[in-house]
Amino acid sequence: MKKILCVDDDPGILTVIEAAFQVEGFDVSTSSSGYEMFEKLNSLTPDLILLDVLMPGMDGFEVCQQLKAKKETEQIPVIMFSVRCDIRDVERATQVGACRHIPKLIAMDNLIQQIKDVLKETGQEE
Repeated sequence: MKKILCVDDDPGILTVIEAAFQVEGFDVSTSSSGYEMFEKLNSLTPDLILLDVLMPGMDGFEVCQQLKAKKETEQIPVIMFSVRCDIRDVERATQVGACRHIPKLIAMDNLIQQIKDVLKETGQEE
């Protein structure tokens, strides 16, 4: 069972994503901030991180950049997930090491397919 860590400051979004991903057979963990996510990474090694961009404190770009700067977490694929999806945000996501930047308004089945595609592309499909 693939482990997905979802990071978003909106508890409603986390609840919906967690339920939908569990139905698809993913082992889902959630964090409401980048700081909480880094604490969880002390005891959890996810196969993929779904990361909101707009969060208080440390935004998703900063979180991703820190993930990619650490030897222990640099290989974890990161999908940035945001309501802001202009070309500058997509380019910045790539610059900080995210493999995708997708809109939050995406249909859940499309989001799940994106997750599966990234796991396949990174050689983590079962």
